[in-house]
Parts: sequence; C-alpha cells; structure tokens
Amino acid sequence: MLLEVCHTLPLAVSVPLSRDTVWQRLWERVTFPQRWIDGVTACDVLWHAPKEAALTRRIAFGDRTFEERVTWQTGEWLRFVTQATPEYPGSLLTITLVERDAMRWSLTFFYRRFVRDGDATLPDGSDLSAWLAAAYRSADEAYVVALARALQAEQERR
Repeated sequence: MLLEVCHTLPLAVSVPLSRDTVWQRLWERVTFPQRWIDGVTACDVLWHAPKEAALTRRIAFGDRTFEERVTWQTGEWLRFVTQATPEYPGSLLTITLVERDAMRWSLTFFYRRFVRDGDATLPDGSDLSAWLAAAYRSADEAYVVALARALQAEQERR
C-alpha cells in the first residue's frame, strides 16, 4: 500500500524575507537535522556531490539508523529519500518553498511511504495511514514554528 500525504504550512514571520534567507535556514535541515527534527541524535554525510545537488547521509534516531539520499534545487525544494531496511519500507519527503505573496513564504510537505500489507493497522486496531498523516503534520507544524522563530529572531538582530 502506498501512503501519500501533502500539506502546505505558512511561515508566520512578521517581516518580509528573501528567498535566500529562508533557503539558508531550510538547508540546515540537511546539514544539521538534530536542530530541527525531534529524535535525531546524529547525522553523518557519507557522500556529497555539490555539482549534482546531491548527497547521501546516515541519520540516527537513537539506536536506529537510516541512509538517505538528499537532492535539491537551490532556493526551490529539498527531497529526502530514505532507503528501505528490513524493518522500514522506505519513504520520500519533498519540501518545497512557496512564495505566498511578496517575500512571504510557505512550505509544502509531500510524503510518499510504502506500508507493508501486514503493517496497515496499529496494535490497537487503528489505521496506520491516518496515524502517520497526523504525525507527519504535527511534526511539520512544530518544524515550521521553530523555523519561523529562527527567521524572525535573525531579522530582528539585523
């Protein structure tokens, strides 16, 4: 079964921001995910090809590690493809920077994840897809709030 989730969340910042300013902070999710993603305990870049706009990294959540291929179009989008493991079916996340109006921004999050046939329900009988969709949205809302706070603080220091 394939699960797809997409939502767009505004960056609630009171000052106009350049695309480059937002992109630099968004890029930190690639280079220093511990700051932005709850549960990430380590991140090691294994391979980086700037001319190809691609890298491979190993990301750890406690004692669980995953390899991800990250690609991007500078100033536009980031794509994270998490490789499948025997315990995890793999996933894709694309984050797109969207200009709502003059220098006001939103982020669109698009997830694609396979759910193995036997894993479609949680132990309590509830639907895994609904739970994942809610969990992704909640995590993304927390990320967007933290990102907006960082961007606002940066602009106020200038």
